[in-house]
Amino acid sequence: MISIIINYFYYKYIFTYATLTMAILIIYINIQLEQEKKMKELELKVNENKMSLMLSQIQPHFLYNVLNAIDGLCYENEKAHMALISFANYFRFNMDSLGQKKLIPFEKELNHTKQYLWLEKLRFEERLNIIYEINVIDFLIPVLTLQPIVENAVCHGITKKRSGGTITIKTEEIMDYYIITVIDDGVGINHDKPLSKNKSHMGIVNVRDRLLVACNGKIIIESTIDKGTNVRIEIPKLK
Repeated sequence: MISIIINYFYYKYIFTYATLTMAILIIYINIQLEQEKKMKELELKVNENKMSLMLSQIQPHFLYNVLNAIDGLCYENEKAHMALISFANYFRFNMDSLGQKKLIPFEKELNHTKQYLWLEKLRFEERLNIIYEINVIDFLIPVLTLQPIVENAVCHGITKKRSGGTITIKTEEIMDYYIITVIDDGVGINHDKPLSKNKSHMGIVNVRDRLLVACNGKIIIESTIDKGTNVRIEIPKLK
């Protein structure tokens, strides 16, 4: 604007084009700096999400409770050994999963989930019953898809009931999808509280987001207070 005013009154001073060039250069530099700032903020957010995922899957209270359960088995050498092996495998899988972006075989996720449930069974004994109805295993899923859903059913469904209950894990194959269903007869989910604002169900939110991004999968939840919850995971077949 200054160069235009000067150029208007003093024609021999041709500042307009030079100043316009400088202005465009300054704008370009500002845009580049802003983009770099946004990229750094995005990278920081991604790293924070990874850390949140790690913390959400490796709960301190779960680690301490499992260690206490194992400590109580010290006089039963064989069972204590099995508990330690299962716990080590569970922990290793969770740590290895932090940087895992590719889909993994469902069987691998199922084995991880079984180790988790075996450890929880040590704590809750007859209060936790498990049924497997696995009809198909030959498909791929995002890492840490099944186990967090099952953990949510244990911690916020079954164990909230004084009498405990049963978790059923089913798989089936239909025309375009592989279906994983986790059923519990626990206390149910309060639909008046959105999952995204309910800290106790953040595991479901994380799984839902990973499914959508990794394989365009989805979660369907049906729940009735005091009767239980049915979580259906739909994995599209690869074409």
